[in-house]
Amino acid sequence: MARTRTTIAATQLTKPESSTKHQARAQSAAASVKHESFMNGSTSVYIEQMYAAWQEDPNSVHKSWDAYFRNVEQGAAPGQAFQAPPTGGLTLTGITQPSAGAASTALSTAGASVQSISDHLKIQLLIRSYQMRGHNVADLDPLGINSADLDDTVPPELELSFYGLNENDLERDFDIIDRLKDIYCLRTGVEYMHLTNYQQQDWIRRRFEAPRVTELSRDQKKVLFKRLIRSTKFEEFLAK
Repeated sequence: MARTRTTIAATQLTKPESSTKHQARAQSAAASVKHESFMNGSTSVYIEQMYAAWQEDPNSVHKSWDAYFRNVEQGAAPGQAFQAPPTGGLTLTGITQPSAGAASTALSTAGASVQSISDHLKIQLLIRSYQMRGHNVADLDPLGINSADLDDTVPPELELSFYGLNENDLERDFDIIDRLKDIYCLRTGVEYMHLTNYQQQDWIRRRFEAPRVTELSRDQKKVLFKRLIRSTKFEEFLAK
């Protein structure tokens, strides 16, 4: 009995120590991230949000950032922890993100250059801006029959110039801007980035950013159109 009590007491003493070590390591990692040379006012909040999400679920961030945060927590020095994304860009659900022009240069194993990381973050921020503000420029009245005064002003965050980029900075093999516009700026406006529940937010994102591979023929479109008319007329009949 005495030995059992001693074991329990020892276990109880060990837990706070382990928790304290974990907190200290997390604080040290956060401090290291803040001292990265690529951190600035426009990227710091985004990276801190990614770090918080990574602490809850490492799979919630891109693999390159997962590796970065792991390296930071293991004590890697600022500038040595980041690993470049795979060659050819990194893939989100349905979106292939290009490496910016400067980021296409071969990177040493010691770590990516500050410019490469900065360009990579700018692309990430651009994608996030479309996720947050794309609905502001969606064509919600394609037939022009709505009397509402819809503001068609393009938020500055959706412009490449806002991040100090231009189309020449993006590899021509990737139509990232067109893809983002197709998802967030066409006939449907979607707002979901305000959700505090990450699982709910990610569920919506995955469904909107899923590759739209379905291509309908002209005859198929006609059939669908006739079915829509039929269902609409039937609803009008039931409403009488």
